[in-house]
Amino acid sequence: MASFRKPTFNLTAEVYSQGDYPTNPPRLHLVPCQWRGIAKPTGTLEQQNLALSIFTEILFDAGTDIRGQFNAPAISEDTITISALGFAWPFTVFDIYNIGKGFTNEYRVAIVYKQGLWPVPVP
Repeated sequence: MASFRKPTFNLTAEVYSQGDYPTNPPRLHLVPCQWRGIAKPTGTLEQQNLALSIFTEILFDAGTDIRGQFNAPAISEDTITISALGFAWPFTVFDIYNIGKGFTNEYRVAIVYKQGLWPVPVP
């Protein structure tokens, strides 16, 4: 019987509490992670204005203290940077999901979006 493998965490991230980036040190330092790249753009229509959001995923080991907009007290989402990518773009955590909860292959997914503009072409 085939089973799902736990992802490998080949990069490290710095995790900052809201308002700490870039002036204060990270809350979590050198956290093993995996960046999943750019997901499909998602369009939303709010009050006759079309907004385009580009989300990406950062995977962490189960139980890593990552806080998103919808699962942190008083909307205090984290900022994450992954300097090993060759750039230190700050990503804002949108939401968190636990995958494989209760199984040996459990891990945590942070749905994030980049602060600022994407470069052209996107790396």
